[in-house]
Amino acid sequence: MKLGKIDFNLGKESRKIIAAVSAVSLLFASGCTFNLSVDESEKDDTNEHAVIVENEINTPDVNTNTTQPDSNTDDNQTGSGDDTQNKVTLTENENWGFESAYPGSFADRIQGLYKVESDTEEAYVEFYNLGGNIYGYYSGDKYGFMELFATGEEGFVSKDEDSMEVEMTTLVDDSLLSNGLPASFTMTLLDNGIELSNYDSTSGEMLFEEDAKLTRIEGEMGHLPGFSYADGKENVAKICGDVGLEIGGCPDEIEGSWILLGDTSDALMLEFTDKGYVQAYSKTDGIPVIFMRGTYVEAKDKVNGGTDIYLALHYPTDGGVLTFEFCYVEENGALSVVDGSLQFGMNVAWEGALFIPYSLDDIPRHFCDLDYGFSDAAGTYHSDDGYELILSDDGFFYLYEENGEESMKIADGYCEANPGGYNLYVSDLKGEEEDELYGFIAFMDQGVIDLTLYETGETIEFYYVY
Repeated sequence: MKLGKIDFNLGKESRKIIAAVSAVSLLFASGCTFNLSVDESEKDDTNEHAVIVENEINTPDVNTNTTQPDSNTDDNQTGSGDDTQNKVTLTENENWGFESAYPGSFADRIQGLYKVESDTEEAYVEFYNLGGNIYGYYSGDKYGFMELFATGEEGFVSKDEDSMEVEMTTLVDDSLLSNGLPASFTMTLLDNGIELSNYDSTSGEMLFEEDAKLTRIEGEMGHLPGFSYADGKENVAKICGDVGLEIGGCPDEIEGSWILLGDTSDALMLEFTDKGYVQAYSKTDGIPVIFMRGTYVEAKDKVNGGTDIYLALHYPTDGGVLTFEFCYVEENGALSVVDGSLQFGMNVAWEGALFIPYSLDDIPRHFCDLDYGFSDAAGTYHSDDGYELILSDDGFFYLYEENGEESMKIADGYCEANPGGYNLYVSDLKGEEEDELYGFIAFMDQGVIDLTLYETGETIEFYYVY
């Protein structure tokens, strides 16, 4: 049995981005396919904001640990925080039982639900703390997934700083705003929200207004359009019921955080809560982070001697629902993957893959000055309209225009890492003028890069010459 209709459709670009994580991606070659189709009669594109949580979670009755969300207060009610220290403390219920890394840190205090104060649209934001890294979801006219980078050395794990310079890349409709060039601004935590200021107009685009104010509101996270993992209609138990699959509860031994093969720099991490929620996280330098949440439940019967877990995960930018099976056998405190029934979705990993216990505090923190794999991208690239781009191993670029058998050099200079790609600079060798920003390289797919020229805004697509 393969899954049939679900309310949302996973777009082609979503699959491309997820597949780019390669061996540690959620989409492993298991031989199982799934079909997600759109039922236009049921699809609801209204901009429901996060504090309305009337939908039931619909987890199975046999799971005594599962709770349902409480009704919440009015939109305009804000969290009181700690007025003396300007700190905001979360309750466990706001995070559905997920672990919150680095308690008291900037990342911990910023996590929560906010209303964007705007005259142009009704919009909300949720910020999440994963291992001292900050990710956000935006519910405005365009669904947006945001990845924030701290410019300071201590970063978001600081317990003392209430104001930080940050850079933020944004993924909208599976495309990076400004081709991955990050927006630079100052983020300040207030007693009732967040203030954004000092926006650098030469940096990337933002979904907010330049000097936006985000007001903290009370309510459960996980209900924003585009990332509504807590909505009952998309709950794993309801999906199983719709396709006739019998289910059990949520086994105690799976609760907690696990990492695939123990590879902390480039691996898939899963966290299961006692409330029936699951999150998947994978970060590879140079491409957008994969961060999905959803619900899980145990299949009724054992499969190949293992416990088969059904997962329904929500992709942030298009409201897509991804279905997976995690069938495992306990092995010396680890979870060894065996083939599942494949009645609900594809296997999370290959047979024999090992997931070991892992603390989210140990997730590597990501900074703007990381090496985003430039040496791996070194080589010669061609465009369809006659340009050649050479990236050297030592971080320099050379751009040529081809004219028959001859080539004319247009520009050369050096590359500087930025989230999602590299800034290109032309240097004044005499040292009389400051280096000039020439353009930005964004890594779009394997062997494909986009060069956006700073002066004209023109974007040229290049393909690696193998």
